[in-house]
Amino acid sequence: MVVRFKKLNQFYERWLNKRLPLSSEIQLTQKRIFIFPNKVGFLFLVLLSLLLVTGINYQNNLILSIGFIMISLFITTIISTYQNISSLIVKAGACAPCFAGETVTLPLTFTNPNKASKIGVFVGFNESESKIVPVIHDQQTFKLNLLAKTRGHLVVPRIKLFSVYPLGLLTCWSWLRLDFNGVVYPSPVDLPFRSSTGEGLDDQTETTQSGMDEFDGLRMYQKGDSLKRVAWKQYAKTQQLMTKQYLDYQGDERCLDWQTLYGFETEYRLQVLCGWVLAAHKQQGEYRLRLPGIEVPLGSGEKHLQRCLTELALFQSARSANGH
Repeated sequence: MVVRFKKLNQFYERWLNKRLPLSSEIQLTQKRIFIFPNKVGFLFLVLLSLLLVTGINYQNNLILSIGFIMISLFITTIISTYQNISSLIVKAGACAPCFAGETVTLPLTFTNPNKASKIGVFVGFNESESKIVPVIHDQQTFKLNLLAKTRGHLVVPRIKLFSVYPLGLLTCWSWLRLDFNGVVYPSPVDLPFRSSTGEGLDDQTETTQSGMDEFDGLRMYQKGDSLKRVAWKQYAKTQQLMTKQYLDYQGDERCLDWQTLYGFETEYRLQVLCGWVLAAHKQQGEYRLRLPGIEVPLGSGEKHLQRCLTELALFQSARSANGH
C-alpha cells in the first residue's frame, strides 16, 4: 500500500511539474488554476442537499426556494472565487546570495491587469503558514522567507497561492514554480590559516619554520610526521590526526588550494575554503582560489570575493531536477 501511494505521488509530481514549468514570471491562466470546495463548502452542500430533500418530501415551496437560492449563490461563488486570482501575474525578484543555513528573502511582485482589485490572496509554502498579500490594485510587492539548507543554485519549493474570497466556500489555488536565480554559498568553517604578514586567523600562534614560514593548510597525518606539527585543536573536534603544512610565499600572494585539504570530504573542503576566502578578503590582501579544473587568478576586492564564493557554491553542482 505504501509503495503504491509513493508511486502515485511520484506520478502526480511529474504531472504537476509538466503542467507548471519553472519560470521567473507566471500568469495565472485557466491551465494553472485549481478550485474545489473546502470544509465550509462541503457543509454548505450537505445543508443544501437536506433542504432540497426536505422540500421535495414535504412539497414545501419556501424550503425549495431557499434551496434554489443557495444553488445560485454557490455557482456565483465559484465564478467570483476563480476570478479573484485569475489573470494575476507573479514575478520573482532579484534574490541576494546567502550562506547555507541562513534565511534568504524571496521578493515577489504581483501585477493585476484587470480593473477589479484582488482581495484576500494568500501566499506561502504551505497553507498553515501562508501570509495574506495586501489588496492588489495595480501592483503589489511581497516577501517570503526561506531557509537555504544546501549550497548551489537556490532551490525554492513550490509556492502555494490561494484565495477563499468572497464567501469562504471554495478554495481556489495555484502552485508557483518560480526561478529566483539565487546562489547559496557553502557554510564557512573556521580553520587556522596565516597570512603572509604573519598574522594568524585564529587564536593559535604558529611558529615560523625554517624555509616554511607560511601555514598553508592541513593534510592527513602520516607515520613519521613531527608531533609538533599535529593540529591538536582540530583533533579535539574531529578525532582525526591532521598535520599542518607550510609553504614559502613570494610577496603578499596567497593560494587557497583544494589539495591542501587532502583527506577531507568534498563539502567540508568547500566550507573550509569558504572560510579562508572570507578571512583573506577581510585582510584586504590578494589571493587566488584553486579547485579541480577551476582556478580563479590572483585578485582582491568585492568582485573577486563574489567570484570565488560563487565558484565554491556551484562546484560540481547542478539545478535540482526534482519537482521543486
